Amino acid sequence: MNNPSSFLVTGASGFIGSHLCEALIAQGHRVFGIDNFDPYYDAALKRENLRFLKSNASFTFIEGSYGDYHVLQALRDQPIEVVFHLGARPGTRSSLTEATFYKENNVKETARMLFFLNRLIPGAHYIFASSSSVYGRSTGTAFAESAKLGAPLNPYAETKVNGEILFERFSTANGSRVRILRFFSVYGPRQRPDLAFSKFAKAILTNNTIRVFGEAAYRDFTYIDDIISGMLGALKHVRTSTSLCDTFNLGSGRKVKVTETLQLLMNYMGASAPIQFLPPLAEESEGTLACINKTREALGYEPQTSFEVGLENFVKWFLSRRITPADLHQPQPSQELLP
Repeated sequence: MNNPSSFLVTGASGFIGSHLCEALIAQGHRVFGIDNFDPYYDAALKRENLRFLKSNASFTFIEGSYGDYHVLQALRDQPIEVVFHLGARPGTRSSLTEATFYKENNVKETARMLFFLNRLIPGAHYIFASSSSVYGRSTGTAFAESAKLGAPLNPYAETKVNGEILFERFSTANGSRVRILRFFSVYGPRQRPDLAFSKFAKAILTNNTIRVFGEAAYRDFTYIDDIISGMLGALKHVRTSTSLCDTFNLGSGRKVKVTETLQLLMNYMGASAPIQFLPPLAEESEGTLACINKTREALGYEPQTSFEVGLENFVKWFLSRRITPADLHQPQPSQELLP
């Protein structure tokens, strides 16, 4: 990109957010990052994600909630062209017991953010991080953006559906261009500790039983570098295309059985662990697969990292981390397969 600009990234200290901030800075842009270090997982991991960013003069970090006017005031009159909204409370299964909090954090706070930013940085455009979970239960075929969305299987998925509606209405009412990106099971270095591969790898290191819900379960796993490439494609699209609001899948276009991932993980780690198969969960789809034809055509998106290479990269990162015995022997909650 030849024209440096200023961008805002919410959820900047997270897995995807920190990678995105680094990619934007590498292209010569100025980035404002917001994060409140939500206690869903250890804030120390998020602060580690920010270590490189905070040493870069092109990055400004603002600690606080993206829906707090007093936090957002720091952005007044800043020449921010595009807002990447990645901030949200993640986790499909934990949302079952904290549905009210998820609605407050992911939906109402997003509405407040849009209301305030429309006044503080009028004219900005938006890229919203949605999820494959909006499609509901698997139909046995690839999910296409044009398909009617299924019923949300959990409160997290419902907040993403409502988030998409918020951005669509905001775009219509204010003329701001919006791109909605539906992420499919993102993985790679810095992956959240509650997600499947991190839990599987810990179990393998300690020879603890790995619980898999549904022996036939499969996912469209998407490597972090490909997700960032897709987001940069969406950035170009929102800056140059005159369409107000559009939606794109960001996936690999390949389905991988969870049992295959376990075999590869064990091969790469040189160790094994027992596997316990349990009935599928009602709050998760048995499988996800992205149709990425529209994304290829409009964004020039083409996944570059095979699942085998991406998983090996994840294992190298995981084994390079300073893992303490306390980390390894923490209780193993149910693995999350969705973003």
